Amino acid sequence: MEKIFKENLLNQPIADLDLSQEFKAVAKKYSYNTLGDILRLEHLSLILKHKEFSHRLFFEFTNIICKNKLGNYINEWGH
Repeated sequence: MEKIFKENLLNQPIADLDLSQEFKAVAKKYSYNTLGDILRLEHLSLILKHKEFSHRLFFEFTNIICKNKLGNYINEWGH
């Protein structure tokens, strides 16, 4: 069953968020339309398997999640 997120930020299009153009381009390339799409991955290490998804972009992702007090989703990732 696909995880559903009630938080608005996790359901907004990545293109509309305050993220770098590089992040938006890489997310689009891998069909991640929302931050929730990324959080639905089985384990956080899977995102880094994408060649263009650098550690810097991973930091950008975790930063926006934590800045919006949603870090609990990162803690749950892969459990």
